[in-house]
Amino acid sequence: MRSSHLKTIKLSVGEVSKTDVVIAYLDDIANEELVRMLVDRIKTIAIDGVIEGNMFVQLIDENPNSVFPQFMTTERPDVIASKVLGGRIVGFVDGSPSAFSCRQTSAKSGG
Repeated sequence: MRSSHLKTIKLSVGEVSKTDVVIAYLDDIANEELVRMLVDRIKTIAIDGVIEGNMFVQLIDENPNSVFPQFMTTERPDVIASKVLGGRIVGFVDGSPSAFSCRQTSAKSGG
């Protein structure tokens, strides 16, 4: 998706693997506080390596046993693009075919 509002944050996860994780969102649409909270949560992960996106989501999910999961994963780029346009924060794990999006909606978009 091409937009001057699309912002990305690149992080490294894993003491051994140093796996790149990229968080993407639309500036002025996504909730900046949620972006900061997600980045802070990712920075606190203490693990040797991350291999796959679904594994990564389990590491950052605050309530992994909840019937209302905080994250969804998909391999479809059109789904992720629509989530970004809807004000969601999305992420990509290097080497993984799946991307994830936060199920929490943007406070600024009203939904």
